[in-house]
Amino acid sequence: MPATTPFSASRVADVACDRGVDSDRLADALATIHADLAEGGDAVKRHYDDEYDQPWHATEDGLATVLFIGTDVWTQLGERLDLPAELRDAAMAVHAAFARDVMDESVPGSEPLVLPSSRVASLVRAGLSLRQAQVQVLRNEGRSQRAIADALGLDVGTVKTHAYRIDRKVDEARALLAAVDDGED
Repeated sequence: MPATTPFSASRVADVACDRGVDSDRLADALATIHADLAEGGDAVKRHYDDEYDQPWHATEDGLATVLFIGTDVWTQLGERLDLPAELRDAAMAVHAAFARDVMDESVPGSEPLVLPSSRVASLVRAGLSLRQAQVQVLRNEGRSQRAIADALGLDVGTVKTHAYRIDRKVDEARALLAAVDDGED
C-alpha cells in the first residue's frame, strides 16, 4: 500500500478481495486520488462548506479530513483521474470503511471522501511531497521521530530522512529569500 494514504494495507486488501479487484491496482488508485486531493482538497471542502453545509471530520492525527459528498462527485473524480468504475467503486468502499472507523456520523445519500488535511495540503502546495508534508505536520505537533514513525507506519530512519530533506528544502528557501532581499538594496 502506498504509504501516503491513511488507509491500512489490510483494509485495502480486504476491500480488493470483496470487490474482486487487484489490491495493488486499488492501492495505486487510492494513492492517485489522495495525491490529487492534496492539490485541490481545500477547494472541495470549502465548496461543500459553503454550498451544502455538509459535516466534515478532522482525524485525530490531523492528517486527513472526512467529507461527505454526492456519488456524482465520486464519478467525476474517477473520470478525471481515468479510473475504471470498479476501481472507483472499490476506492469509495475503502473511504467509507475509513470513515466508519474514525467517526460515528454519516450523511444519508452521501459518500465519504477522505482527503488530506488543510495543513498537509498547504505543505504540498509549498513544495513538500505528500509524505514529507505528513511528517512535517506531526513534527509541528512536537511528536518524536519514533511517534511519527509509528503513526505513519514507517521506520525511524525513514522519518529521519524525510526530516532531513524537509529541513534542506526550508534552508534552500531561506537562502533564496536572503538572495532576493540582498538584491533589492
